[in-house]
Amino acid sequence: MPKMDGGRVETGERRGPLLPDEDNAERIRHRAHQIWEEEGRPEGRDQEHWRRAAREILGDPDRP
Repeated sequence: MPKMDGGRVETGERRGPLLPDEDNAERIRHRAHQIWEEEGRPEGRDQEHWRRAAREILGDPDRP
């Protein structure tokens, strides 16, 4: 059985961080849109909003 290790799945080979499943991706998209609206709909900050939303939804394994 694979074990979780800081957001990664260990199966004998190294892979990148887990990608959000479809439900989480939709929740992240929705939250990123909310953040964008809350900040006055600024242009050019979509990736920042997505990362912030992802941290809120999935958690940040590097933060206690």
